[in-house]
Amino acid sequence: MSSLYKTSKLYNGYEFTNDNGDVYFVYMSEYYFEHPTSADEDDLVKVNHIGFSCHRKKAEKTHHFDPKCQATIMAIFLKFFNEKPDDAFTYVCDNKDNRARTRRITFGRWITEGDPEHQFFIHHAHIKSAKFYTTLIVRKENPLKEYFQEAFDFTIKKYYS
Repeated sequence: MSSLYKTSKLYNGYEFTNDNGDVYFVYMSEYYFEHPTSADEDDLVKVNHIGFSCHRKKAEKTHHFDPKCQATIMAIFLKFFNEKPDDAFTYVCDNKDNRARTRRITFGRWITEGDPEHQFFIHHAHIKSAKFYTTLIVRKENPLKEYFQEAFDFTIKKYYS
């Protein structure tokens, strides 16, 4: 028996349904940061964004941790990351229910647990003015790691300070 749920490919990601009937969407898109050394605002640094959301079949029901959901989301993320090993990735935590910090911690733990070889550099930011958390993820051996981090920090400071 598989430790993953069966996924369906969508235009911008994947979809799967867990054993409780909850539908998960794992989506990818592109973000653009400015770098402090950029010549102008059109000189942007492209990064990939990954996120996920869940439409609960029974929203009022208490939900318990489902390790197959975690494993499925991480398998999708790692597949996408391995297709673009020299790129940077960002994850933004939704805060419509004031649980963004919890989501950031959970996803950060998933990345750490799924990274036994310690191949990822993870850099977190809490944007208090906009009430959200975000994370930058880059391979540790990526020669542009510091460049991506500088662009990430610069963009956040410029637009959210």
